[in-house]
Amino acid sequence: MSIAPEQLQLDRRHRADSGIIGVLMSLGTAQWLVLRNHLPHAQRWIWANAFAWGAGLLVFTAVTTPLWQPGQPPEVIALIGALGGLLTAATMAAVTGAALTRLVRDRGAQERPWGVPAKAVRS
Repeated sequence: MSIAPEQLQLDRRHRADSGIIGVLMSLGTAQWLVLRNHLPHAQRWIWANAFAWGAGLLVFTAVTTPLWQPGQPPEVIALIGALGGLLTAATMAAVTGAALTRLVRDRGAQERPWGVPAKAVRS
């Protein structure tokens, strides 16, 4: 039994895509272990964090790739990298900040005005 080169290429790409998704989700999963004790629907944080990393890396690539050119001095390369890093951080902060705001707002919606969680009160 032989494997066609096209199939081998697909298998490699599938493994690479799975690995990227796994890495993107691992950071949010570690943070979820803490958040789940404090926020309902904390599992949403895993996806929000993965999306934030993905968006941040896309911004980094979109900004730095056209600016980096062969033969540039190391100082210019460092400045371009720093700019990309700052924009990555800003993108991630915006996405995770919005997600955390939503999670906290959802928690507030599940609590009674006097601070007793709605799920703790039996009807």
